[in-house]
Amino acid sequence: MTSELLKSCDNDEHDQAIIESITIRMETILYSSESKLIKQGEQPTQHDKNDVMFFLARGKCKVTIRDKFQTGYESYKVKNIVEGMNFGEIGMVFGCPRSATVESVNYITCSTINR
Repeated sequence: MTSELLKSCDNDEHDQAIIESITIRMETILYSSESKLIKQGEQPTQHDKNDVMFFLARGKCKVTIRDKFQTGYESYKVKNIVEGMNFGEIGMVFGCPRSATVESVNYITCSTINR
């Protein structure tokens, strides 16, 4: 995961120091198929398992939103998250409830970082 971050920046000392300070705080986690990583509506609180941002290294996740219609609530798929993408940053940075549910489609490897 660190090598992917390093590819996207200049090689000056300042960028290297920033990346190092971020990657030291990251935790790598493996999830099985159909694991819910984020649940829509959950409130991230500081130092809580929900107060993280995810970086997907291997596998695929799907993003769904549960919305209210005249006939009741309905869930629908919004997009897929694939290797190299990140998610969960809005809830982590702003502390607002999660805006969607993210579930692994297959076995995945991701890194997380919290506030």
